[in-house]
Amino acid sequence: MFYFNLKYIKVLELYGISANKLFDYLMCNRPVIFACRSFNNPVQEANAGISIEPGDPSQLADALVQLSKMDEKDLLSMGHNGHNWVIKNHSLKILHRS
Repeated sequence: MFYFNLKYIKVLELYGISANKLFDYLMCNRPVIFACRSFNNPVQEANAGISIEPGDPSQLADALVQLSKMDEKDLLSMGHNGHNWVIKNHSLKILHRS
């Protein structure tokens, strides 16, 4: 499991994010806890983890507990979802066509 956190700044709500580190995490076939408020939410779009508000320790703790109670099959599925989403939407082959 990976944890992606960005401090809230208004520009993210207007334009979204395209963070290399997040794509690296998704490509590793592991669930991601996404702590960011932005226009887009790749983790939610991919069904690849749990999204929480940035800077909220209680939500982070709840997400960790929720993931720890999940079946290994479901965790693997989340990880594969993220990997496949990056390939489908952000691979060089796809971006080259844009």
